[in-house]
Amino acid sequence: MRRRAPWRSRRMWDFVLAGLLLLAALYALFIEPRWLEVTRRAIPTGPPRGLRIAHLSDLHLGSKFSYALAQRAVELANSLQPDIAVVTGDLVAKGQNEDKCAKLLSGLRASRGVYVVFGAHDLWAGAGPLRDALSRAGVRVLDNEVADLGSGWWIVGVEDNSGRDVDLSAVMRELSRQRQGAILLAHSPDIMHQVSAMNHAGQRISLVLCGHTHGGQLRLPVIGPLVGMGRYARRYSCGLYKVGATWLYVTRGVGTYLVRMRFLCRPEVALLDLRPVGPGGPGQRAPASSG
Repeated sequence: MRRRAPWRSRRMWDFVLAGLLLLAALYALFIEPRWLEVTRRAIPTGPPRGLRIAHLSDLHLGSKFSYALAQRAVELANSLQPDIAVVTGDLVAKGQNEDKCAKLLSGLRASRGVYVVFGAHDLWAGAGPLRDALSRAGVRVLDNEVADLGSGWWIVGVEDNSGRDVDLSAVMRELSRQRQGAILLAHSPDIMHQVSAMNHAGQRISLVLCGHTHGGQLRLPVIGPLVGMGRYARRYSCGLYKVGATWLYVTRGVGTYLVRMRFLCRPEVALLDLRPVGPGGPGQRAPASSG
């Protein structure tokens, strides 16, 4: 029986590897960036009456593709029937998109409102016109502000914190030290070292919601994200974390940055169901009070 020459065997494996790499590149370019996923997480925290949150981030609106994808994300979020909908920054990729962005986000349906914080791209595009357009559309922009959601829940939104710390002292003074239903919106999970310091001082935040990292956009098994954005981009790349007394959720976002590619890191709409510890045990709702 004639043996195959070693060089022919190596060439065959070279072709196989090249084919697999080509398929992975085509998948990362044309399939995964469009393949929206709904991620559901139950989080045992907060006041007796729970809260359902639809969490979006990093829309990077600018191209026809980005608008079509964001529109589908809004429709998915609405189908989840959230109490509140939040978008944690980088709404637009460039200027002259504020009216389209406002029209898109005005389509979000949430019984207790829609809340937004800005990221660096929103500031570069022009925060003033974008804020005005969103306000006219009924979307609340939280810029170092606190809003009362009712039933013991409060939401805090801070200015863009990507690449720098922000002054949390003013907004935290509006919250009682004993309050258990505080939700903090920040663009980047870099905020967590400041939140940890506040927890040590007795000003507890129940849940922090962030974006910015895109989950790395390109991920590999074992290795994780290939691209990191921010101080804690690898520690908190995406998903749910418990950091001391505070829960943190970092979404992979909807859009992309620099290159329209994703690999093992699908775009996401997150549904977070806050379920306080009730008589039945962790993660079960306590009985809702009437009125």
